[in-house]
Amino acid sequence: MRGLTEQFRACHRPGAEPVQVMLTIETRGGSASCVDHSPRNSETARCLAKTVARQLVIPNSPHDERCSFSYPLRFQ
Repeated sequence: MRGLTEQFRACHRPGAEPVQVMLTIETRGGSASCVDHSPRNSETARCLAKTVARQLVIPNSPHDERCSFSYPLRFQ
């Protein structure tokens, strides 16, 4: 997730209201297979979920490995 920091910054406009986002991520073979976000009505949350879905890679993951985790982010 650290490698996506710059892309995450592009999701939050300067002067926008602070927002706490929770991403729930499922992976298969080191790539995101499903990314959900809350709050549902947040453009920032939607942008973060799309970024993770497109760009998340977990290095050295076996092809058949699956995992699921939640990741909180706060933008101010």
